[in-house]
Amino acid sequence: MLASRILGIVASSASIAAVTFNVHNGTARSGGVLDSAPVGVSIEFFAFPAYYTNLSTITKTCLSNFKELTGVGTPVRIGGTTQDRATFAPSQTTDVAYSVAIYTATDPIAVAAGGSWSPDLDADSQLQWQEEIGQLDLIQAGVYLQPPTWSTANLAPKEKAAGNVKYLKSLMSHSEIVSFTQQFKVEREAASAIGKPYHLAETNSATCGGGGISTTFGAALWIVDYVMQALIIGVDRLYFHHGTIGNCQYCWWGDFNIASPYYGAYFVTEALAKSSSIVQLDTGTDSLAAYSILDAAGKVSKVLLYNSEYSDVGLRSSELFTLVGLKGGPVSAKRLTSGAATDRVDEGNSPSISGLQFANATCAASGQQTVERYSVDAAGALTVTVQASEALLIFM
Repeated sequence: MLASRILGIVASSASIAAVTFNVHNGTARSGGVLDSAPVGVSIEFFAFPAYYTNLSTITKTCLSNFKELTGVGTPVRIGGTTQDRATFAPSQTTDVAYSVAIYTATDPIAVAAGGSWSPDLDADSQLQWQEEIGQLDLIQAGVYLQPPTWSTANLAPKEKAAGNVKYLKSLMSHSEIVSFTQQFKVEREAASAIGKPYHLAETNSATCGGGGISTTFGAALWIVDYVMQALIIGVDRLYFHHGTIGNCQYCWWGDFNIASPYYGAYFVTEALAKSSSIVQLDTGTDSLAAYSILDAAGKVSKVLLYNSEYSDVGLRSSELFTLVGLKGGPVSAKRLTSGAATDRVDEGNSPSISGLQFANATCAASGQQTVERYSVDAAGALTVTVQASEALLIFM
């Protein structure tokens, strides 16, 4: 079966290269035991009620799909900038009541201590409200986007013009994801130093709802590798933000479609489900990613491979991944794939996980999933093919 699959891909590909990884020899390892549900969802404060009323069926089903994989509820964080401008009204009969305030250029802006706002002043402000509610054993550090490359300044240019897919290559590039996430390592270490878990409580592929590239299949692949790299540097959990329904390119679901990024989130959730740690096998310097995923006993139970080479419509390159250090016997695999990195569900091009898809109206599983089967040879080696803009999850 392996030979026939490789021959079929050779016929439609521009080239095939080869790389070898020992599943026991890593270049980096996640610290501690993985969270039971490291992939979470963040919902903008004002939009949250609509996700559970207007989109009740879709929201609940999309989240329960994750729970079926992990065995635990999907973490949901409610917040965002609209929370800063909201007031609780106990007598209000509607979920959200909107009002608009008009400011002029001469209106004063209140700043603590009469000076410029700063991280120190913000920290004092946070300590004050934590004392008022009697909860000092927490940190809200989401405002501290200090690393220069983990910032709006870094992300905004990649989404400067809606529909501008030339930045997709950069977004989904494995080497760039590795470099990008390293910027937050010092932040994680600061949290660890005082015994706190470290969550990215509002993250996604671009600022302000995303645009252009954020709803593509390439963004789904980005989610897979981004989550893996975040866990490698010690992030405990990531909450992927969802904003205004109907005006949110990076949202995983909405009025009409289960977007491509949802497939990436589902795929990486399955990869990490019921696992204890992950080991990066590659060096992080090129387009190819390989991770060993360990079970509670510390044994390699899955291997995740990702070919981040960009693919558009037409000829598509492929990579031969050879894994060594395996035990003999059969293995199975599931493939996250689509026709091109630019594919969008709302344009009629849905990805699949070995044939598994999700119904746009309900988020229920649909399609026929066909798991791939391979055999490990007597020397403990296995060779598989992964096309450009594709990921493969192998189950031992």
